[in-house]
Amino acid sequence: AKAARKLREDELCDAIPVHDTDQDNSNPDAHPAITTIQWSYQNMERLPPGLHKHRERLTALDVSQNRIAKLPSSVALFECLVELDVSHNRLERVPPALGRCKKLEVLVLNNNRLRKLGTWVVELPKLRRLHLYGNPMVDPPAEVSDLGVEPIREYLQALKVVNAWDPDDVTEFTRHAQETQGLEL
Repeated sequence: AKAARKLREDELCDAIPVHDTDQDNSNPDAHPAITTIQWSYQNMERLPPGLHKHRERLTALDVSQNRIAKLPSSVALFECLVELDVSHNRLERVPPALGRCKKLEVLVLNNNRLRKLGTWVVELPKLRRLHLYGNPMVDPPAEVSDLGVEPIREYLQALKVVNAWDPDDVTEFTRHAQETQGLEL
């Protein structure tokens, strides 16, 4: 079974033409650079390791509707990635290294097994669409994740602050944030 899976992965990766940067652009037989890969419904259990040789130009990757249980941390090497769709898989977590994909604008994680997203999302400055529905989310809760990217980002930023908070550093608690002097009760 492993040999068959490896063969199928190799076939998928080998089907992607390699773009030669030194090629003459006037050559009609030259292969254009592949920037989008759509591999949904391929019965994949993982991202093919050979996919990394295309990481410098890949801007969109759709591996939805597969059986992927784990994304490798090496997905962070796809620095040009703008869109990533890993919906309808078996993911239980997303690697925090994905926070290094600074160009990522669309992240589709629907219908997986995710419970927590992780504060790495706040490291994605261009993220404008984040789809999480169909997951048993705890952090952020569905009430937040259904509101869109900005509320999710705010929630996770607050979570990041709370997680970094050291109770031993607290020297004073005040009940009211504003001055009460001059108020009549």
